[in-house]
Amino acid sequence: MPKVELHISALPINVRTARLVAAALGRRMGLDAYVIDEVKLAVGEACSRAVSVHRSESVDQPIIVQFRDDSDVLEISVHDCGPAGALLPAYGEGAADGSVGGDAVAEEAANLLEAATNSAQEPADLERAVDVSSLAPRLGLAMIAGLVDDLSVEDRAHSEVPGGTVVTMRWPIAAV
Repeated sequence: MPKVELHISALPINVRTARLVAAALGRRMGLDAYVIDEVKLAVGEACSRAVSVHRSESVDQPIIVQFRDDSDVLEISVHDCGPAGALLPAYGEGAADGSVGGDAVAEEAANLLEAATNSAQEPADLERAVDVSSLAPRLGLAMIAGLVDDLSVEDRAHSEVPGGTVVTMRWPIAAV
């Protein structure tokens, strides 16, 4: 399984670099143009979330983006080095290893937005009810869940190397 690892500093401009690498890998694998667009969007959202974590927590370490492919799966993981689980929805109970699937991410983000919308009587109330700085990354995860066939979000508090969060996205590769 070929693997490429990209280390980027937590600057919004570097999200573009990760998207370009994802697109190049998708083209090399022979993915359809619409799938490449979905991969680029999902990688952009995952990297933007990691940039938000690093900037809000003043983290100096780089964000790590790993690209893996084999004959039937494209896997892209985005590792942030912030506090474990930073800017993630409160899932309730996840797996024993701290990982949560894409459905839980999407459901929690939708619930947060719905609760804020229902409590607001006027647009100004909505702005006060929603902490945009924490909601945007959560909605980004919900968007990723809609684009990715297999999504997992791992809170690394439960891993051998604690700290941070890993967003792993997998797309099956159709046989040509």
